[in-house]
Amino acid sequence: PPPPRQQASLYLFIEEVLFLHERGLIEVFDDDDEKNCLDSKDLFAMLPKVGVAFPVYLTYAYLRAQTFIVMRHAPRRLDIVDALAEKSARKRRRDEEEVSKSGDADVAAVSTAASTTSEKERSEEKGSLDKGSAEVKKPRGTRAANLKKRLRAVEFNAPAPILMRSTDNAEKWSQHCPSARPGDNDFAKEEQHAVPGACTLPSTCPIAFDVYGPNSAFKRTNPGRPEFCVAIASYAEASPGFGSINALVSIARGV
Repeated sequence: PPPPRQQASLYLFIEEVLFLHERGLIEVFDDDDEKNCLDSKDLFAMLPKVGVAFPVYLTYAYLRAQTFIVMRHAPRRLDIVDALAEKSARKRRRDEEEVSKSGDADVAAVSTAASTTSEKERSEEKGSLDKGSAEVKKPRGTRAANLKKRLRAVEFNAPAPILMRSTDNAEKWSQHCPSARPGDNDFAKEEQHAVPGACTLPSTCPIAFDVYGPNSAFKRTNPGRPEFCVAIASYAEASPGFGSINALVSIARGV
């Protein structure tokens, strides 16, 4: 018998853990003492230690409670999501073309069979048609699989969401603005890590979350573009200026 299939590890960020724990859906244990079950107070105390402000968690919890699908915004994430969507669109077009060609070939085969009197000739024609159909098929590429792997790595390394400050300089956000489409070798740094939080660089992106509407068919490996992005500011902070709003629109890339 084939060896049992190993189950992939499931990693959760602190906001995901706390949200599920508050609803009694998971139990959390201390790494140093597996018998020590942590309570919500312990988890709330961990938020500032991992760089997640309390208003950020409240925003996450509110959106999740409304059944939205909430993902941490990460550098390059929208680039990869767009590349996956483009790949899927090309595959659909190829499939439609192959179906159309197959339909035309079936009609031609029926017409030929009706006018042929020899069983041998019909067999030869069918064999020729099968050979031609086989030549149309192309081996399955690996680019889509690589893109999904990169998306997983980028999401695992998503930095902790930050609060947008009125004193922030919008110019420092320029690195998150639209750039050229990434190539196959542009993700080596992200692929070096395999667990959340492996990226220790603090986030400078004011967008905290990418949010998707409730969807039972949602696929994390190919999610598509989010319905909206969320930036979070404290109520006590001054409203963002026009330059900051323009920078946010640019970073969201048309979402």
